[in-house]
Amino acid sequence: MSRVRLDEDGEMYIKVKSKGNTKDFGKEWDDGGGGQVKQICIWYGDLVCGIQVSYERNGTTFLSERHGGTEGDFEQIQFHEPITWVSGHYGSWCLEPDIYADEEEAPYNYTQVIRSLKFGTDQATYGPFGYETGTPFRFKMNTGCAGFHGHSSSNEDYGYLKAIGVYVRSLAKSPLVGGSSLSVPPPTPSLIPKVEVEGNQVEGEIESIFSEGIDHDACRRGIRQ
Repeated sequence: MSRVRLDEDGEMYIKVKSKGNTKDFGKEWDDGGGGQVKQICIWYGDLVCGIQVSYERNGTTFLSERHGGTEGDFEQIQFHEPITWVSGHYGSWCLEPDIYADEEEAPYNYTQVIRSLKFGTDQATYGPFGYETGTPFRFKMNTGCAGFHGHSSSNEDYGYLKAIGVYVRSLAKSPLVGGSSLSVPPPTPSLIPKVEVEGNQVEGEIESIFSEGIDHDACRRGIRQ
């Protein structure tokens, strides 16, 4: 069911479906939506091993949990303006290459992971981090990225990122009121930020719109490029 909640800053945020592997066993994580991304710490090699994000929300800077592991190279990215797009690749990864190297013979030894990530603002591009192979995807947001969510492996020391999605700020400030109760009508172009999503999964599916204290499955909607 989609949820609608007005955030503490009085803004509404839309949760866009993650790209990558959301089906296998692992850990689902969600930083929530709100404020602005100020810093991303990323560990990477032939895949994205882990990320940790700092957000500025209501005048305070918060640090998320680390999602994934700490293997590979490390880079710290600072942002002085909103992130307006995120892109990357996801694809197959061999868990034990020294034991089983052929995916057809040992498919259970392979899993889908985030292979690469890039982040961009109106002024700069950061990355790629990881190896650009597999299925490409892209989130493009004219109101800026306000948070991340996704899946990672359950092993946090030698882990990896399995899927990633974004939160975007809506142009609306609150849901419309219908009758004696709050309701969320079908979104109109004036109330929804432009969100472009590329990839071979469902394009641009909106998981939920967040505003205070309402659960409402009428919020689910697909936006196509």
